[in-house]
Amino acid sequence: GRLGERIVESVDFFQDKIFELFKNTDAEILGYLVWAMGEVGHKPARPFIEQLQLYDTAVTIYCSGKFITKSLREWAEESISKITGKAGN
Repeated sequence: GRLGERIVESVDFFQDKIFELFKNTDAEILGYLVWAMGEVGHKPARPFIEQLQLYDTAVTIYCSGKFITKSLREWAEESISKITGKAGN
C-alpha cells in the first residue's frame, strides 16, 4: 500500500494470491489489505472490499507518520472512494 500506484503491475500479477487473503478472518490483516488495495487503486478488489463494509472491528494502521484507528467499515469505505475516485462511494 505504501508504494501505491508504483506497484500496479505487481498487484495485477499476484491478484489471485492477494484475493485469497480476503478469506482471512483477522481484522488487522483485512484492514491492511483493504487499505493497500485503495492505495494502489486496484479496481478488481472492489467486490471483496464492499463485503467488509459490514464490520465495525477497529483496525489501527500506521499512515503518514502516525497510527490511525478506524473501523474496518471505514477503511473499506475510504478504499472504495480511492478506487472509484469519488468521495463517499
